[in-house]
Amino acid sequence: MFLVVTWKDGVTNAEVLSLTGQMRLQNVIGERRFWFVGHILQIAPEHLAHSAMDWTLADGRRRRGRPKKSWQSTFLDHLQARRISGVRWR
Repeated sequence: MFLVVTWKDGVTNAEVLSLTGQMRLQNVIGERRFWFVGHILQIAPEHLAHSAMDWTLADGRRRRGRPKKSWQSTFLDHLQARRISGVRWR
């Protein structure tokens, strides 16, 4: 199914998503993150992937701009957005 929609038509992104039956990209990324965590938690704790999940940023001088976020802090933000307690995820 092709939609012939231009920006001149004034069709919103929400309308296009509903017409095509697709999910918002943020929701797709969130679901894939949850799938990935479930996959990682099933493998052995000494595996490299577990240490990558627990990795924290090194202290020291940082550059200008927004502070860097670790993977875990980003995942905890997604949990909070879905109203899931951050303590339960492991």
